Amino acid sequence: MSTLFGLLAAVSYGVSDFFGGLLTRRNPALLVVMWSQLGSLVLLLAAMPWLPGESLSLDGVLFGAAAGALGSVGLIALYQGLATARISVVAPTAALVGAFLATAVGLLLDGDRPSLLTWLGVATAVPAVFLISGRTSGDGAKGGGLRIGMLAGACFGLFAVLITRVPAGSEASLLVSVRGASVLVLVTIAIIRSEGFRLARTSYVPATLVGAGDMAGNVFFMLAASTGMLTIAGVIEALYPAVTVLLARVLLKERLLPGQPVGLLLAATGVALMAAG
Repeated sequence: MSTLFGLLAAVSYGVSDFFGGLLTRRNPALLVVMWSQLGSLVLLLAAMPWLPGESLSLDGVLFGAAAGALGSVGLIALYQGLATARISVVAPTAALVGAFLATAVGLLLDGDRPSLLTWLGVATAVPAVFLISGRTSGDGAKGGGLRIGMLAGACFGLFAVLITRVPAGSEASLLVSVRGASVLVLVTIAIIRSEGFRLARTSYVPATLVGAGDMAGNVFFMLAASTGMLTIAGVIEALYPAVTVLLARVLLKERLLPGQPVGLLLAATGVALMAAG
C-alpha cells in the first residue's frame, strides 16, 4: 500500500503543480500560493467533522506550523521557477533535493533498511527525474533555476520530514496547522511586499482546486510514510514531474523532448522494482 499511496501523492502534487504553474503565468506566484492555501484551508475546516484523529494535538500544531511555513516558501519558489521557463532545471532539482533529504532522514534517524531490489528501484528512479523534466538549450545557463530549485527542494524535503513526525491520531491537527501557518506566512509576505491580494477574476476557483490537490498530496504522502519507509515514499513522490510533463503533452500539446519517453519508462520500472522490494 505504501507504493500506491506514494504514487497517489506524486499524481496529486504533479497535477497541482501543473495548474499552479499555469495560474502563475497570469498572476504573481505569491498570490497564487496564498489563495490556493486559503481555499484549501476553508475546505479542510469544512471537512473537519469527518476527519480521523483528535480535534487538537500540540504535536500536530507545532510540527504542522513549521511544515506549513516551509511548504509555502517552497511552493512560491517552485511556481516562480515554473512560470519563468526554468522547468527543466527547477523541477528535477527540487524533486531530487527533497527526495535526498527524506531519504537521509529515513536512513539515519528512522532506521530504514531497504532491500537490494528496492535500492535498484531508487537507482532507476533518480535519473528518471532528470530525463522526464527534459533539458532544452539555454536552460543550463540559467543559474537562478538551479538555486531556486534547490531552495524549493530543501523546503519540500524538510516539509516531508516534519509531517511524518507526528504520532498517529494527530493528523487532523497537523493538516489544519499546516494550512493555517502557510496562509499566515503568505499574507504577511504579501503585506510586506505590497503585492496586493487580488487575482485575475477567473483564477480564484482554480487556485482553490490547486490547493486541494496539494493538500491531497500531503495526505497521501503521510499515508505512504506511515505504511512503509520514508526512504521509499520520498523517492516515489519525487516522480511528480512525470505527471506535470504528461499533462503538458495532453493539454498543451507540448512535444516530448528527447529523453523524456526513456525517463517515463525508467520511472515506471523504478516504481515497479520498489513495489516488488
